[in-house]
Amino acid sequence: MSFLAPLFLAGIAAVSLPILFHLIRRTPKGRMNFSSLMFLTPSPPRVTSRSRLEHWLLLLLRVLAVILLALAFARPFLWDQAAVEAEQPGAARRVVVLIDTSASMSREDLWSRAVILLKDTAKDLKPTDTLGVFAFDRSVQRLLTFEAWTAAPPGQRLALVDEAIANLKPTQRGTNLGEALVAAADALNELDATGKQSFTGNKQAVLISDVQQGGDLKSLDAYDWPADVTLEVKAVAARKPTNAGVQVVTDRDAVGPQAQQLRLRITNAKASTKDRFQIEVRPLVATAGQAETIDVYVPAGESRVVRVEKSDLFAAGGTITLRGDNAAFDNEAWRIVPPTREVTVIYIGSDPANDVRGLHYYLTNVFLPTSGRTVKLTAVKPGDALDAQTLTRASLIIVGESPSDAQLTSLCSRVEQGATALVVLRENDDGLSLASLLDLGKVDVREANVTDYAMLSQVDFTHALFAPFADPRFSDFTKIRFWKHRTLEMQSLPAELKPHVLARFDDASPALVETTLGQGTCMILASSWAPADGQLALSSKFVPLMNVLLEQSERLPRQAPRIEVGDAVDLSWAVKLAAQRSQALIVTRGTDTTLGLGEDGMLTATDEPGLYTVAIGPELMPFAVALSPGESETSPMTVDEFEKRGVRLFQTASTALIASQADRARQMRMAELENRHKLWRWMLVAALGILALESWLAGYFASRAGSAGEGAGGEATQAS
Repeated sequence: MSFLAPLFLAGIAAVSLPILFHLIRRTPKGRMNFSSLMFLTPSPPRVTSRSRLEHWLLLLLRVLAVILLALAFARPFLWDQAAVEAEQPGAARRVVVLIDTSASMSREDLWSRAVILLKDTAKDLKPTDTLGVFAFDRSVQRLLTFEAWTAAPPGQRLALVDEAIANLKPTQRGTNLGEALVAAADALNELDATGKQSFTGNKQAVLISDVQQGGDLKSLDAYDWPADVTLEVKAVAARKPTNAGVQVVTDRDAVGPQAQQLRLRITNAKASTKDRFQIEVRPLVATAGQAETIDVYVPAGESRVVRVEKSDLFAAGGTITLRGDNAAFDNEAWRIVPPTREVTVIYIGSDPANDVRGLHYYLTNVFLPTSGRTVKLTAVKPGDALDAQTLTRASLIIVGESPSDAQLTSLCSRVEQGATALVVLRENDDGLSLASLLDLGKVDVREANVTDYAMLSQVDFTHALFAPFADPRFSDFTKIRFWKHRTLEMQSLPAELKPHVLARFDDASPALVETTLGQGTCMILASSWAPADGQLALSSKFVPLMNVLLEQSERLPRQAPRIEVGDAVDLSWAVKLAAQRSQALIVTRGTDTTLGLGEDGMLTATDEPGLYTVAIGPELMPFAVALSPGESETSPMTVDEFEKRGVRLFQTASTALIASQADRARQMRMAELENRHKLWRWMLVAALGILALESWLAGYFASRAGSAGEGAGGEATQAS
């Protein structure tokens, strides 16, 4: 048994008071007056060594009550074996080893040295210690759990480490060091089934890595590092510190000559001893002699952007190799220039292109060309025949006026095949055209009663059309004023069309409705961008909104300008396109590695940098997967980067600090045990019971003594 406040045990010395009181002879309470003694001074009995104790039971009860009160105030608790082990600093430890498997660890012999450090760390552990092993790159993988280490006999635990890392090797992924440290700290403070910490001894994270400056520490910025966890860094450094990397500078929306330029960024690490390199650029389909070599000068710790002027040689893309570097893991990059495709947009309306009062005028310049797309706008008047080839190529059809019956039949067929139709409701009779397009009997469309002007509200920013405007800086659509608009009764649209209101006017009537039609989509706009209807065409939202609609109609995803190793690539569009064409879909890496897709059409096997190809029948669509740029920043970071984020470093902690931390941890464990047992309550209850018994016995003895005194006094009176 131990005590949380042992100083209160000094109160046990108070047991001497009852003993002293029992030894003192007090004047008897029973008095008898004698005439011959009334003038004498009273003389109480003196305490001598021969004084005898009376009422032993009362004495024992009073002593026991004093002892119980002193023990209760000292806050006793039962000290278990786990607390005894944690009482001595260093007696029991929980250790998590983080071993780096990012791309930069493939340099020289860094990986083999890291494995040796891991095994040495495991060998240094005591039988009472527990070990967990984590591997990390851009994600964290748990290789060895605390439970498996504890369950194994001490002589077989090192074999668990060998088994855990038997097939482990560096990957080609980036380094998310912050996420790994957070995972280690959380594992060290895991809670058991009762919701309390499963381990209360010394906790330590051991980082085995090259600790490169390119490691991502953002996860630590918003994390409160536990005060009882220390970090020990065991760094492995390359013997040849020079490392330079090459990345392609991409711009997804570049057009014209800029889209054909090849721009490269060369980064040189701070610890590099070289500053002169060569860049070799080869076309994707290389032939003899088709290559270009460029000399570049990049000082240590800096980067340079290099332009390749012979854009005609690399118009479709190229392979870039950096020469003169000590580490070759990041010396290759690829540039893919997708072929420019022509997208056809059909506008059905009778207004000329130079009429500022119509819709056609604002469509002539709204669709912007990009590096892989040009837009051809074809205007067709109501009643004119639609060219079959133009209609087949069209992905977006804008219906500005009521088309003829023949046009409606062709439009409906094309939309069912996968195109997108934007129906602009300008007049009440447009409901008839909409009903014919959607194959409905009637669609109730009426002119709205607008007193002053209407505004957009309740915009669905979760939809792909409005998702680019979800940022609070761009989400305000209330500045677009509509002088007139139509009301569309949603009850007239059957559920099989899956109607979805994407935006409403401030009177709650639908402003933009999306419905499905076969494999295509029909968008219904309850107003227009004509000046007579409102200010939509003059708004800054109009151009990006129409371009996003065009991108959605192409059924092609907005690919990120740069795809890095480990990124998931959405190829669901390719799955749908292959199904529509009834052609096979094959995804390959390089020339001979075929990759599979998930059920959702996601490609997750981007574990190596290089060229990837999506083949739908004879059509090939290549894309490049690049190494993370941070892997080229191989100069080691300083310990200040950890300390300023609140991480407690093991090697910088003084002996006094460690002792004080252990003392605080011990006090916290003692308080937890005392609060769990609460023995002081029972001691107080026992003391109160003993005092109650003592009071009753004291009264009983006093009453007996009084009865005896009165009896003796009566006899003396009779005798006198």
